[in-house]
Amino acid sequence: MAKPKQVKKAPVRRTRAAVAPEPAPESLEAEGAPFAPEPSWAPGKLLSPVDAAALRSPDEAAEIALPRAAPRQVRPTATMLGAQLGSEPLPRGRFAPRRPAVRSGPRADDIFAEVGGDLAQYRLENGTTMRRIPPFEGGLQMRSSPVLVPTGPRTFSLYCVAGSSRMLWAGHYQEGDSGTPVFVGSKAMLVEGGCLGDPVLLPGPTGRADAVARLAVRITGGVVIYDVGKDGSLKPTCSGNFVLPIGEVHGRIAGLCDPIANVFVPQSPLKNGFVNTGDSKYGERLLPPGPGEPNGDMCVINTTVPKTIFHLFVPSGQKTLYFRGADTWTIEEIPFRLDGMAAEHVTPSRTVVLGRVGQQLCGFSFDVASDGKVKLNLAAPPFGQAITGDPVLFRAYAPDGDVHLAAIVYAEVNKLLYLWYDHGADSWSLLPP
Repeated sequence: MAKPKQVKKAPVRRTRAAVAPEPAPESLEAEGAPFAPEPSWAPGKLLSPVDAAALRSPDEAAEIALPRAAPRQVRPTATMLGAQLGSEPLPRGRFAPRRPAVRSGPRADDIFAEVGGDLAQYRLENGTTMRRIPPFEGGLQMRSSPVLVPTGPRTFSLYCVAGSSRMLWAGHYQEGDSGTPVFVGSKAMLVEGGCLGDPVLLPGPTGRADAVARLAVRITGGVVIYDVGKDGSLKPTCSGNFVLPIGEVHGRIAGLCDPIANVFVPQSPLKNGFVNTGDSKYGERLLPPGPGEPNGDMCVINTTVPKTIFHLFVPSGQKTLYFRGADTWTIEEIPFRLDGMAAEHVTPSRTVVLGRVGQQLCGFSFDVASDGKVKLNLAAPPFGQAITGDPVLFRAYAPDGDVHLAAIVYAEVNKLLYLWYDHGADSWSLLPP
């Protein structure tokens, strides 16, 4: 398998050595020109689990590959996941890039990843040593990526779609004496029609003392929003008909709480379903039609200065549509297509977005001024290669105790790639191994 090509090193803030993104090809220098990268690794569609298994060598499938030693003051760029747990990979209910789930801590990051259809648990300690935690008994037959919901200071739950009946599985974990999460039990919910796609965490306040978070799950007939209890249990947020009916969907849904639960559905035009705690039915509205038809996974985040503004990003052809507003909406076109986007605030005024361009990564940011005006800081050229999943953003602890915005994403078949955001440079850095 070809190695990722080397990129030039450039200094960043603090003491970490970082690798700058590759310089832009001449064809991309014209303002507004769409990105057209040509990845050197496995061009074409992303790998499904079946494709991935076909590329694994017997040696890779027989043992867990350990990361190379790294200086203690940095985290590794990429670390290997273990071999698949089963003898044959289990097909997923749909084709979609994978996303890991991460629980970060001051001394270690706990990573939960889908490997060959099973849930694998890893612990990255001190940013240098990765070890695999023995799995709980029983295969899950995972049909979605996991999503992690904190339920307390030392507890959390994982949710995913699993089994031939596409049930919603909840696994509950508690931090052990050594700090390593320990599996303490599970529960599965059968929903008529079965669950589809990845469960989606709706960040933000729930407005309920007994609900720590909300989760949206697609089913055959629509979308269900659940309140997550302190024990990880699920209860429909809507007290009456708890299914929000939707038609054909063109990608992954997205949503948030404010504390009204909002779900945005990639249709044409975009659909917004919302419900107050205890309401007997959903409210619905359609966003204004954009200049193109949404045909990919949605990403949504809100800002609160000077007032609540929803920011929605959705791919459309070779571009990305950007919707912002709450009651009235403004629509812009971003001149390149981003898939599998994730967004996170780094300051009250700045928000960072990271996604895929083919099998590379690309990020940009936007600033919201005190008067509500938005400035898009468009991306540098795509960087990295062999990206086979969608990025997840999280707050990571550096060895010096500081907290940074970080990202983790699947690369090649069985590697995880780590990135750090440099706020001063407004760019992502690949740290050296």
